[in-house]
Amino acid sequence: RGGGDRYRGGGDRYRGGGDRYQQHRGGPPTSAPPGVPRERGVVVSVRDSFGFIKCMDRDEQLFVHVSQVAPPEGSPAHAAAFAPRPTMFDLIRQGQEVEFSVAAGGGGRSGRPAAQYVTFLPRGTVRFEEELPGVYRGVVSFANGVSRRGNISLKGVEQPAQREAAQDATPEAQADDSAKEATGDAEKGNAEGTGSATAAVPAAPAATDVAPAKRLPASVEFNFAQEDDEATVDADGSVAAATAAVEKLALHVGDLVEFKLLVPKQRDRHSRARAEQVRLAQPQPPLGEEETGVVVSVGDSGGHIRCADRAEQRLGFHLAECSWVTDTSTRPVGRDDEVAFVVARDPRSGKPVASRLRQLSRGTV
Repeated sequence: RGGGDRYRGGGDRYRGGGDRYQQHRGGPPTSAPPGVPRERGVVVSVRDSFGFIKCMDRDEQLFVHVSQVAPPEGSPAHAAAFAPRPTMFDLIRQGQEVEFSVAAGGGGRSGRPAAQYVTFLPRGTVRFEEELPGVYRGVVSFANGVSRRGNISLKGVEQPAQREAAQDATPEAQADDSAKEATGDAEKGNAEGTGSATAAVPAAPAATDVAPAKRLPASVEFNFAQEDDEATVDADGSVAAATAAVEKLALHVGDLVEFKLLVPKQRDRHSRARAEQVRLAQPQPPLGEEETGVVVSVGDSGGHIRCADRAEQRLGFHLAECSWVTDTSTRPVGRDDEVAFVVARDPRSGKPVASRLRQLSRGTV
């Protein structure tokens, strides 16, 4: 006559879906219960009724149901949450930074942890990287002036931070610290009546006992455009001034630069170390005299130049080194074009390459 729960309403499954569907139909979830730990992450995948969040402090992605997303009040997404059947596309976008609680066994039939009480965070709040202390140095191995991205090689470059750490770890410095510690122990023993008047000073450690410096990545990437997007103007205009300085900075292969080093908290094949606040190091290595040559080959990303002043030598160059480039979709230089350039050394291969290319009129070379 009615099929019992199966046709009369289906219990929680069809009559309302229990707490999950009541929240879904009645708007976004309320605030998380007091005392529940909160975590942070970024939405990396969105489907019709669910999505996944990449966690900042744990090496996994958490399932999140549409009923657990709480957009900011007053936003169009918040109003959409009160619709009969809102979708994830109505409430949140991929790349949104969020804060959430973790519920054990809430990730569907798998019983895995799931995110609950998901709220929005301002851009730049979630960082999957940690900043290493100090300032680091490297040599630009690639720089694209149009996209304002590139790579910096740390290979063979002495680091100021490591040099200071090495000085603190020398046998002389360690012996001095050990002597001070032993003297302090002796004085403490005399005061308490349990120590002798003198104490032996431990021998200085051998040079082989010095702890090795922290291993650094061979290369890092920089992205000036990303820094501009993440920057916010302070009341005193300090960030705006820094951004303007970055816009004026043009880097080329062989430039010695200083930067802040950010390394990923979670090691995976997609993560790379990154440089921020990149600036030219002072003093800069002197540039060689400008040379001239003729382009003999051009590929998708670079080419070769036959040098006028170097006997039968050809130097490679990257298209990003063409100073007149304004559009990476077209080749800025062609075969038989005459150019002027400065010879730099590629920090990755150690070979000389052409940098800072400048167009010349025909017949100059």
